[in-house]
Amino acid sequence: MRKTDPVYEPEPPAEPESRDAVTRLPGVATQLIGERMRSMYASMVREPVPDELLNLIRQLEAKEESE
Repeated sequence: MRKTDPVYEPEPPAEPESRDAVTRLPGVATQLIGERMRSMYASMVREPVPDELLNLIRQLEAKEESE
C-alpha cells in the first residue's frame, strides 16, 4: 500500500530486541560513567536557584494560600 492510497496505515514498529541482545558495558566503563554522573549531579545541586524560579514559586504559593 502507498501513502497516497486513501486507507494508508503505517507499519507497526519492530518488536524490541530481547534483553540478551543488549550490549553490556565493561564494569570499568559503568563505574566511570557512574562516578562522572554523580559528580555532575553534585555540582548541579550546589548551584543557587535562579531568582526567576523563586519568584514563580512564591507566586504559586500566594495563589494557593488565597484559594
